[in-house]
Amino acid sequence: MKRTITYITLLLFAVLPATVSCSHGDESEDDDNVFIQYRINVAEPVIAGVIYRDATGNLITEEGTSVAALEEWYEFEHVEPPFNAHKQVRFVNNGAQPVPYTLSIFVEGELIKTEEGHVAPQAEEVALIEYNVSQ
Repeated sequence: MKRTITYITLLLFAVLPATVSCSHGDESEDDDNVFIQYRINVAEPVIAGVIYRDATGNLITEEGTSVAALEEWYEFEHVEPPFNAHKQVRFVNNGAQPVPYTLSIFVEGELIKTEEGHVAPQAEEVALIEYNVSQ
């Protein structure tokens, strides 16, 4: 019995430090990366297309039915600074009233930059928001 307790104690001292050191090593690779969120809010579904920069630096386009019926659009990216966050939105308002919109960029959950405006009635407009994410 005493031998079993000694064996379990030695096993815990051998396995526990190895587990802690392995998990710590995995986290250090992404310590410099940050989460950003692109967000669009509109009072009515007038989003016709969105172009945003993904974590690899490529510009991604979303158009048509994937965004047409939305009053809120968002995308998360896990990026390595320095990073130029970029979002361009095309709006089409076929209505008789202006439609307000808000473009936002969040870094690590904190609102960093916002742009507000209105899409004029019977108009197509493009809005842009950018932010340089640094360490």
